[in-house]
Amino acid sequence: MRRIGANDVITPDGEILSPAVVEIDNGMVQQWYRLDMEMPFTEWIGGTIELQADNNGNIMAIKNNRILC
Repeated sequence: MRRIGANDVITPDGEILSPAVVEIDNGMVQQWYRLDMEMPFTEWIGGTIELQADNNGNIMAIKNNRILC
């Protein structure tokens, strides 16, 4: 599992969480949440991550037009 922190995360329904964490496992977003305290093993990449559903309904994390894995 990869845990990524960013300044802003835009959820699939358009809500903006600031700052927030996205958890990715096997290339798919498993969960996202507001960052309330430092968490171990969180990779801080900053900026904005946008969460979008693919054609199968799986949520992908996108930053700078690239899918995060």
